[in-house]
Amino acid sequence: MVERAAASQTRRSVYAAEAARGGRARRWLAATLVVAACPGALLSLVAIWAHDVLVNTDGYVATVAPIIKHPSVTHSLGSFAADKVVEALGLRGRLTPEVLSRLNRAVQDSLGTGAAASAWTSVNRSTHKQLIAALRNDSGHVTSGEDTVSADLIPFISLGLTALRHTLPNLNLPRIDPSASPDRQRAQLAAAVGRPLPPDFGRVVLLRGGQLGRAQRALRLFDLIEWALISVTALFAGLAVVLSPRRRRTLIYLGSGLVVVAVIARVAISRLEPPILGSFQAGDLAPAFKTAITTFLGSLAAFTTWLLVVGAVIAAVAYLAGPPAWLARIFGGKRTAAGGGS
Repeated sequence: MVERAAASQTRRSVYAAEAARGGRARRWLAATLVVAACPGALLSLVAIWAHDVLVNTDGYVATVAPIIKHPSVTHSLGSFAADKVVEALGLRGRLTPEVLSRLNRAVQDSLGTGAAASAWTSVNRSTHKQLIAALRNDSGHVTSGEDTVSADLIPFISLGLTALRHTLPNLNLPRIDPSASPDRQRAQLAAAVGRPLPPDFGRVVLLRGGQLGRAQRALRLFDLIEWALISVTALFAGLAVVLSPRRRRTLIYLGSGLVVVAVIARVAISRLEPPILGSFQAGDLAPAFKTAITTFLGSLAAFTTWLLVVGAVIAAVAYLAGPPAWLARIFGGKRTAAGGGS
């Protein structure tokens, strides 16, 4: 009897040791999965933001529409439009600096109107659709190595003509139909000045044909990475909770980790903005591009708020469902010490 009892006790000890080793292994595996899931969640969020703001036309237009009111945009876009007006009318070198300055101010003032805001939205929407169609290989008129993807700014040149008409009322200036298509407006302007305009007049090249193939491959890779990130991150987070022998503690760690990576991301975005803006070369539209970059980075920083909120909610709900034993001992010990001293 004694020998059987001893043997049974030995087996129980072995089973307990094996269970303890298995529990430690599961805890370490769960912790590793949490560590991998938190940055994965951040990268997934960035991918979702990029798809919504950079690839989706509605999201892109909603993001860039307000920046037409920014002084740097109106200044650079107004200078570009005024310069093209002078070029189209053959007035370069014939206007005094004072008149040129008045023209620039008049064009910039015209960009604060509802017509300019509508033109800005229309130009960005059509340009983005053309760009994404080319990158998705859905556009038959854009081919690698031959054509380009460009933003057609002729509507703003038309606004510049209106501004010049008010600045120099003695000139017989052409009238351009602002409701016409950009190509039609360009044709009207060419007919009015009595000479053909260059095919790229008023256009700003965004993507050259030689770059198109690389950009298309990059977009396909982005689509693949986006779905892979989301799937793998969800798998890691789910396995961490399922495998953990202490699921509530794992959820607290997971939520806290999401908050930490979100804070780190916001700090990193603020640190990255100056060198990114400094990489732009000087040019007529450089201030406008810099403002757009600032707007996009601000949108990304705001988007990380979702990660902060989700992480905080997960951690709070898991804690309120019952704090882990180690945390209860800490606060319990503090309460006991406080009670003993009273």
